[in-house]
Amino acid sequence: MQRMKTQPNREKAKELSDAEFEAALHSALRDEGHFFPQNEEDVAALKATVDMDGVPTPDTQRFGELLRESADRVVELPNTAKAASREVEENLAMAARNGSQISDEIKKRMDEDRAKARGQMRKKHEDGAR
Repeated sequence: MQRMKTQPNREKAKELSDAEFEAALHSALRDEGHFFPQNEEDVAALKATVDMDGVPTPDTQRFGELLRESADRVVELPNTAKAASREVEENLAMAARNGSQISDEIKKRMDEDRAKARGQMRKKHEDGAR
């Protein structure tokens, strides 16, 4: 079977001005969805071609509720260690400090910081519920 040779296109390619080239490139990119609308005309053309009724919008109210849900909704993973008691937690904390004790002054500051943080979280939660 003999292959047929294709003849090269001997017609001279049309010369485009810079403006024509930019317009053609912009149009091709826009048609392929690779170009962000740059002006009101682009936005209007996009709105005319896209069915906005089929685009879901996020339920921001429900998202906020999910973030505020209590810890009882947290799913525990089967392979995770769980601190069984306050004593275990204290031993782990001491191990993290390489066995050193916390001074009374530092404990007092930690308790104050913890109380302050809880107060701020409580205030944020109350403000978000309004």
